[in-house]
Amino acid sequence: MRITRSDGTTFVTAVERESIPVVLPARKKAEALNAYHQAHGADYACAYSESGEIQLTFGTEPGYALGESIRQQLGSKARIIWVEKTAFDEGFIFVILDHGVILDERVLAEDEPLDEMLVMEVFDDRHRTTIHYFGEIPPQLQDYILESGADPDYIEHESALLDQLKPNKAFELREFEDVLSEQTATRSFGTKSKLAIAAVTVFVVAVGLLFIGGEEQVVRVFDKYASYRQTLEKPSATEVLTEIYQVLLSSRNSRSWTFDRCDYEGGPLVCELSPRPGARSIDLNELDMIIGRPVQTRLVEEKAHAIITLQPESRSKEYLIMDRRSAVNALRDRLLFTAIPDAMSVRAKVANDTWSQQNIHIAKESTGFHFVAQIARSTSGLPTSLARLALKRDGITHSIETEITVFGAN
Repeated sequence: MRITRSDGTTFVTAVERESIPVVLPARKKAEALNAYHQAHGADYACAYSESGEIQLTFGTEPGYALGESIRQQLGSKARIIWVEKTAFDEGFIFVILDHGVILDERVLAEDEPLDEMLVMEVFDDRHRTTIHYFGEIPPQLQDYILESGADPDYIEHESALLDQLKPNKAFELREFEDVLSEQTATRSFGTKSKLAIAAVTVFVVAVGLLFIGGEEQVVRVFDKYASYRQTLEKPSATEVLTEIYQVLLSSRNSRSWTFDRCDYEGGPLVCELSPRPGARSIDLNELDMIIGRPVQTRLVEEKAHAIITLQPESRSKEYLIMDRRSAVNALRDRLLFTAIPDAMSVRAKVANDTWSQQNIHIAKESTGFHFVAQIARSTSGLPTSLARLALKRDGITHSIETEITVFGAN
């Protein structure tokens, strides 16, 4: 999305952001850059160094990266929401920064709903949230603040925030080919000849039909990552955790039965329920309507068991073949920053011929359902699956344990 201010300066929202180590050799940088370029389908990019890594921002149009420009203006030491009505009444410029991490940036239409998982995370109790605005605040954001009881700080600006942004060449999205050439400092790697996409990573054992003595020989093609890709056809951790989070939110609408604990180990979500005063067994028949998914229930002494069939969305895209260690480190860093678990440990890896998997155990006590949403966001875009989840109610809070499986090349 392009946003052009009165002086002709154009800012653009990003399609995706990635990072690679600065110390990578030119060949590895070229492979990574080409892989991300192909995966995101973005013809424009910018690259700048920060904290020992090359930060990459991809977009579909040229211009200055909006999120980075706002972060440069407002700083990286707070949780910030930046809103401003566009000049042509297309909606509101809406950007969320969490201590320098760009969580969201878009032009929010007046009738467009907020991302409930994201907004709940932003208005949690760990940090104060400050709303910077000029003119007015989006009505859907005002409604959420009133309904949720959130108590952010407000800073009203006397002039348009967009006009305050200082163009920075480091954040200028340019032709991808130019960025690739600068970052690799060599022309021996073309964008088409060095793609490292998992979906097309194939080792050709024999190419074409060979004619020896007038006889045709069958071509054999061996995909060394076939089992890896087959494994990733299953729902990702992000999709399953998001589905579980939606179920947990819906469970609050049950007035007769309370969800005491829920367990997931790769199949349905199995929950134990206790009755509230006046609860009837017949009320269990309404759970499928409350949850919005198929539910089987049975009474067990004074409690009830509910077996809930999850309906996660299918993976929307193929995943790049990432190095397993890089994928594990990326997830750990995200979890430590976003979810802040009480305990986290990395299990021993299980290796295959060309790829391996490794589990990360995460636990937190005295938390809420939003912790599940935070883990879901942390796994987004990474090759993962949910091995198990255990949730137990403790008064008005919950203890939650999860085990995430991370996949990657050896």
